[in-house]
Amino acid sequence: YQAQSLRRHQLGGRTTTLSADTANLGTLSFDNIVSSYRVARVNTGDTTPPTVSLSSSNTGVTSAGSLTLTANASDNVGVSKVEFYRGATKLGEDPSAPYTQNLSLSSADNGTLSLTAKAFDAAGNTASSSIVNVTVNIATGNNSATPWAANVAYKVNDRVSYAGKVYSCRQPHTAIVGWEPPNVPALWLEVGPDTGGSDTTPPIVSLSSSSTNVTSTGAITLNANASDNVGVSKVEFYRGATKLGEDFSAPYTQSLNLSSADNGTLTLSARAFDAAGNSASSSAVNVTVSIGTVNPPPPPPPPPGGLAKHALVGYWHNFSNPSGSAFPLSQVSSDWDVIMIAFAENATGGNVTFTLDPSAGSEAQFIADVRAKQAQGKKVVLSLGGQNGSVSVGSQTEANNFAASLEAIIKKFGFDGIDVDLESGVSQNAPIQTYLPIGVKALKARIGSSFYLSMAPEWVYVEGGYTSYGSIWGAYIPIINALRGDLTLLHPQYYNNGSVYTPYSPNGLAAGSTDQLVATARMLIEGFPYGGNQFAGLRPDQVGFGVPSGPSSAGSGFTTTTNVNNALDCLTRLVNCGSIRPNQAYPTFRGVMTWSINWDRRDGFNFSQPVASKLRSLP
Repeated sequence: YQAQSLRRHQLGGRTTTLSADTANLGTLSFDNIVSSYRVARVNTGDTTPPTVSLSSSNTGVTSAGSLTLTANASDNVGVSKVEFYRGATKLGEDPSAPYTQNLSLSSADNGTLSLTAKAFDAAGNTASSSIVNVTVNIATGNNSATPWAANVAYKVNDRVSYAGKVYSCRQPHTAIVGWEPPNVPALWLEVGPDTGGSDTTPPIVSLSSSSTNVTSTGAITLNANASDNVGVSKVEFYRGATKLGEDFSAPYTQSLNLSSADNGTLTLSARAFDAAGNSASSSAVNVTVSIGTVNPPPPPPPPPGGLAKHALVGYWHNFSNPSGSAFPLSQVSSDWDVIMIAFAENATGGNVTFTLDPSAGSEAQFIADVRAKQAQGKKVVLSLGGQNGSVSVGSQTEANNFAASLEAIIKKFGFDGIDVDLESGVSQNAPIQTYLPIGVKALKARIGSSFYLSMAPEWVYVEGGYTSYGSIWGAYIPIINALRGDLTLLHPQYYNNGSVYTPYSPNGLAAGSTDQLVATARMLIEGFPYGGNQFAGLRPDQVGFGVPSGPSSAGSGFTTTTNVNNALDCLTRLVNCGSIRPNQAYPTFRGVMTWSINWDRRDGFNFSQPVASKLRSLP
């Protein structure tokens, strides 16, 4: 069993650990919606995941400083790396034992931190450790302490002041004359000046790079200019959400080695701290890396041409998983009308980046492949989201960053637009419901009227509002309503979440059935009640349905091409229907989305060929 087969979300938002005993595959259930989930085995040779546990050098932090995370990992073949996480944010990784990660903490981190480690082996199997909780309770707004004195027994994390500075005890000891904190760094860690409890002013920090356009292998130097009313205690450097390192004294610098594997646009930032725990982040600096490629001229505007009347939409993996490695876009079958590039990456603060997988070829070749597909009348669209994807768009500033960063990516690669599959953080009354539409509209204003916009949320975020409007249920409805005039295509995912309840049957409709596909499309076209309101139907050409391409590509929701084609006939011609029929035929119904192009290719085009043939035959 491969975790990737669940694709974008674990079951109902819950993380489920499955037995490694592949001889006893069966079903698993959860009580969010009454349903069963088929567990598919992906035979890729080594299917045994690593084992990993995590420990922390301290689980109760009361003074600024750093702690060390240590992972104990093993595998039947060999561990390739261990990644360390604070919540969903990656802290860093270690490719060799002992697997460790340092984490600097200040009062800005006060609270309970949930830390985990994730181990990988060479076959792509992964496993995560149990969560280690670390409580941080560092005094805020001050950095005062009891004066150091001889003949006093000090324990780890005790804080003292000496000669205008504050120190934290590293080792238990009884102080004697001559062991003053500046004289014995093995016993005392300097954490900053003694502010007497009054400092609440954050530092000021800016960032620059020795180069913003890298064309050869080597290192660039990041330089942070930081100042504070009392004093800067350290500066941390980040690539997106990943911490690169830190510097405790001016000049604050960080070296970053780059190779062709880093090709793309890097979003870099710095965060400065003072001893009182105040912090501030710099503006982002974007660095373009194109090593081993010839920088192409900006691509011309996409050739004229609209979307196919009945479209087959698929996701192309910009990564490797059990379906295989990424492959050049030129090798994508001509049966696909819309090619979703999966996925863009979160660079914090609303910013988005995109880094091409080396297996797909050079950036220059990829851009040429995009142009060639568009010349054939295809749409090539950048998808935001995925199983682990999240882009924060929770303020006007983040909406502005969202639009600006995506404009640069779209113009560089020549994409037709974006596909929004962001679900992390989307719930009723969350800021993203307001600011994501603002960011998308700003992006469309920058790109122009040809801008392609699609959405692929799980069905609970849309039709789920009919069953229960609250939390994530129906949470995409305000976003759809705000963007319905800009929306090209909505194709929810009808898999990984079980049976669907609709206005047309007292019972849940089985995932993958013709009735379920027809009923959910009918809801989006004809409208449905939710939370005391009414969802106004979309145009039929704005609606499609999303299904897995085969039994290996999702955790549930398996269907057959017969069911898919019957649903298309029913929606467009009122023939081959099951027990549920729309109020009328919708001959402009747009089509079918599937996860994924790569899985379908691995399975011998068992999905794309018959479904594409059916779509071409529709009125």
